[in-house]
Amino acid sequence: MAKRTTSSKDILDIFDLSIASLNRYIKMGCPHTKSGKSNLWDEAEVAYWLKENKLGGEKGRPATPQSDAMMAAK
Repeated sequence: MAKRTTSSKDILDIFDLSIASLNRYIKMGCPHTKSGKSNLWDEAEVAYWLKENKLGGEKGRPATPQSDAMMAAK
């Protein structure tokens, strides 16, 4: 079965991410494919990667163990 690819803009919208978060995730190893100057994404692979790395959350504020601890302390 062929991968279903989508644009960076779609990934930003689907996962409610900021551009800064998406760029940070790329550096952290989020799966994507380069196509010229653009990145192509498989939505299922990104969802799995975010879950495995315990990332996601509000726009521009990825959930981390540290942020969870800070929220619990409030």
